[in-house]
Amino acid sequence: MFTAEGDPIQVRQFPKRAGYPEDPATGAAASAIGAYLSLYSKGQRQEGWESRTICQGFAMGRPSELIAKVLWKEGRIAGMAVSGSAML
Repeated sequence: MFTAEGDPIQVRQFPKRAGYPEDPATGAAASAIGAYLSLYSKGQRQEGWESRTICQGFAMGRPSELIAKVLWKEGRIAGMAVSGSAML
């Protein structure tokens, strides 16, 4: 599912090998989808930070909203950061 830049995207993570059926907030997943969407989005890239809103946990009644930030330097992804809120 692709969204326009700035639109939130809803994701799900099923880490069954870790011993639980679903994760309500996953920084690694938010980073990966944030970088992917930033890399393959259409439009002009600018130096600096670009943000995407990642929603997770809604299907399991534990909503979270993560902000995946991608740092662009010299036409490449140079860094990532994730912040946000989750329901424990």
